[in-house]
Amino acid sequence: MKDINFINAIPPMREREVRLWFLGSSLLAAGLLIIGTSLITLRIRTALQLKKEIKRIQPQTSNFDTLITQQHTHNQQEQALKKQLEKINRWRNSPQNPHRYLMTLNQACSESIKLESLTIDKKNIEFTAHCSRADQATQMVKTLSQSPHFTALKLISLHTGHRAGLLFAVRGTIQL
Repeated sequence: MKDINFINAIPPMREREVRLWFLGSSLLAAGLLIIGTSLITLRIRTALQLKKEIKRIQPQTSNFDTLITQQHTHNQQEQALKKQLEKINRWRNSPQNPHRYLMTLNQACSESIKLESLTIDKKNIEFTAHCSRADQATQMVKTLSQSPHFTALKLISLHTGHRAGLLFAVRGTIQL
């Protein structure tokens, strides 16, 4: 019988190609392993730095929730104050506001005239005051009649009061 050789010898050229392929694959695998580990270590280092930064910042931001709730309540209070201010401004500019009538009345009172009582009922006004002379009372009624806020003012009573001087009463209507 013939000797059968089942193992064929690899030609030297083919052996060299296999060796180069193995060497190149090994170098490529080692390079990829080095690059992969360097990228992973960079990420780990970044994560550690972020943890340190979080630990450093965390005490500063520990009361953040309370600050946010305080800011929210301040915003709500500010909105409520704005609504109230709008209501006040509407009232201030409305014709029903008695401030301008009271200011006109106050300006008409001289130092010798002391206002005792004042009643404002829708469009009607009535007040009593003390003065030292009768001409002061009539002068005040004339001054108020000339203002655009009052009409049909009449001196309804003038008599001596319980104090020294005269007590007088005036009645009229308010211009809206």
